[in-house]
Amino acid sequence: MATYRLKTEMAMMRIKNLQQFRAEDEMVDYVYKTGRTLFQTDLDKIDPNKLIEIGGKLTAIYAYLGNKSAYARAQRDVYAQKRDEVSSRLALDLYSDSESKITLAKAKAKLQVTEIEEVVTIMEHEKSNYENLLKAVDKMTSFIQSALRIKSNETFRSRDMYDNGGK
Repeated sequence: MATYRLKTEMAMMRIKNLQQFRAEDEMVDYVYKTGRTLFQTDLDKIDPNKLIEIGGKLTAIYAYLGNKSAYARAQRDVYAQKRDEVSSRLALDLYSDSESKITLAKAKAKLQVTEIEEVVTIMEHEKSNYENLLKAVDKMTSFIQSALRIKSNETFRSRDMYDNGGK
């Protein structure tokens, strides 16, 4: 059981945590900082020009993260394909070299590709991080667009009230 825990802990250390994910790319970090700012700041206190600036940056980051996400997905797919190829080749070799059944040969082959399986899991996590970040950027951009529309409507209403002498 101690070996299992040690192997699990070693594998988990290879998966990036949130701080590591943020630290490796300033655009990733900007998205998290922007989310925190929008969360903590009263919308009425954010200047519309600042919202436009933030929205523009998030739009550029969205394209960048889309490419990073696609690359992470491709990496995961390549490792998964290689895992399957190696596992199948090993299963066939084990099945043809012994008197064992195909189920046993597949099980032995699966045990021999555990390191590749760990890499696939790490790559899946990386891909998911980028996909989740893309969704967050999309939501923040939509929120900023809505906020700008609301602020624009409020400005027009206030101007109309002032121009009409408050009537």
